[in-house]
Amino acid sequence: MGKLIAPEAEALSARTHDAYSYDNYLPLEWTKACQMLLNRGFDETEVEAIMRSKWTRWAHDMSGQDYGETSALDLMAFIDDARNNCTKAAVRKLVEG
Repeated sequence: MGKLIAPEAEALSARTHDAYSYDNYLPLEWTKACQMLLNRGFDETEVEAIMRSKWTRWAHDMSGQDYGETSALDLMAFIDDARNNCTKAAVRKLVEG
């Protein structure tokens, strides 16, 4: 990733270790995903909502990775794929839910 992991990303990662799809990801990759989402301008509430959402599971499914080996880049690819409709409005709905 090239950049240090911010304390906020570490804290978000720790808070979401109980999320549905956490075990699909390498632990460091889960933390990197939190950092990448923060870098993209999502606030901490939005990042937590994303990490607890089914998006993380669907990203794993679409990645083709083995269980426990999904990466932060796999999640970003899922979010960036326009077919998945991961818009700011969709993130707001995750937060509200």
